[in-house]
Amino acid sequence: MFDPYSPYQFWFFNGAAAERYPLENESYLIVSIRFGTYEGRPAFCAQDGVSYEVGGSEGEVYYTVSQYQIVKQHHLYCYGAYVYDGNDPEALQYQTETVQDYLNEGWTEVMRDGDWCVLRRLELDGELICAGSADFDRLTNKYGEIQNNFRLNEKLVFDGSSLWGMISEPWSSAGEMCAALRGV
Repeated sequence: MFDPYSPYQFWFFNGAAAERYPLENESYLIVSIRFGTYEGRPAFCAQDGVSYEVGGSEGEVYYTVSQYQIVKQHHLYCYGAYVYDGNDPEALQYQTETVQDYLNEGWTEVMRDGDWCVLRRLELDGELICAGSADFDRLTNKYGEIQNNFRLNEKLVFDGSSLWGMISEPWSSAGEMCAALRGV
């Protein structure tokens, strides 16, 4: 029976029986789920992490759904850092790395805020995208293309800030689930 207050659980058919899909094994911290399509196929996107702005990290894991199968397509991740870049000895005593250290490790500068610098670093399917590397532009473009290939179905909204919530209605078959994800 459908319980709207249960955590989201995704199931797939392993060839012999239904099995719960272990989303938690493919992410750092799933905080929300969005339904829609990826490259025209029924899909969902699991938000991974909370926020990368000002020293955190967040990502997205994209999955497609076909009949009873869930297939991971891509895992994007973005790290953020808010680093002091001034000359105040008090502020510097608590800092272990400088802005230049971050830049040398392949982080990119997003903006400056007085004596502070906002930096970020992207990861695509486990591969760090380092500024200055030969693949930087290609991988950064691919990162953006992946995000643009997901189309949200606004009729199927997730209600809640954690995995507790409800979908508009339960599905009785894989066909119904795929149609709902496509927005039909």
